[in-house]
Amino acid sequence: MFVFALRYLVPMKIMIVDDNKKIREVIKKIILADEYIEYADAESAIIAYKSEKPDWILLDIKLPGIEGIEAARIIRSSYSEAQIVMVTDYSDEKHRKAAAEAGVDEFVSKENLIELRRIISHGKG
Repeated sequence: MFVFALRYLVPMKIMIVDDNKKIREVIKKIILADEYIEYADAESAIIAYKSEKPDWILLDIKLPGIEGIEAARIIRSSYSEAQIVMVTDYSDEKHRKAAAEAGVDEFVSKENLIELRRIISHGKG
């Protein structure tokens, strides 16, 4: 009950970019944000980022067209304030390193989505 009440203290907009609709639905149940923007591909998310101005962007690595790590790099290069979390099945060191180099703030395995609550509640910095 306490966690539920906290979410209303600060309105939050979350952009979820994953080609799996079921994963997007699970993330929405875990985070409980005030507003969600969902995309199944990174190109649409990149285009929408400027106008949507989400508080967080959650990106999968494997996406149709532009992949998540490249999308993170593109967004980070234009929006240094962006808070980017890579949410993926690919949690090996190679992908973690590439995500960090692209400017991703956090890296979460889809096996541990509950970790998103901690990350979102603490914010960047």
